[in-house]
Amino acid sequence: MTFGLRGRGEETTLLVDGEPLPAEARTERVGAWASNVATLPVVRRHLLEAQRRLGRETALLAEGRDMGTVVFPEAPCKFFLDASPEVRARRRELQLKALGKPANYQEILDAIRARDHQDRTRATAPLVPAPDAVILDTSAMTEDAVLARLLAIVEEKKRASETVAS
Repeated sequence: MTFGLRGRGEETTLLVDGEPLPAEARTERVGAWASNVATLPVVRRHLLEAQRRLGRETALLAEGRDMGTVVFPEAPCKFFLDASPEVRARRRELQLKALGKPANYQEILDAIRARDHQDRTRATAPLVPAPDAVILDTSAMTEDAVLARLLAIVEEKKRASETVAS
């Protein structure tokens, strides 16, 4: 299995063996399954190699539960975005409904809590912020406010590194 990227910005598509990742890969069921499979060392090694290869080949913004601690520990900007399970479940419920898909708040909340527990307590690459990550609780923030804050932090880091370099 090989991974690649096509496009730029919002038009970027993840390719698996040359084909776009199917929409089904972003379902709650697949997310829970991925959390279970992620505990297998052979799977983790393969995905780690693939993710790092993509990072070497292109500038990218990567999101995931171990991006800053395991996959890209040398990344210049790391963020650990969090929100209460209740807020995350409500956001996911609204997202699914907007897509015309069935969504049960309590089922989503239960799945989020179970996945968080599993990911935070697993022996390999548990869910923790990187030591140098900016931790941001987004529970009371809009998407636009989160984006504005992240961009401001990136700009601050960029100015700081330019100052050090000169």
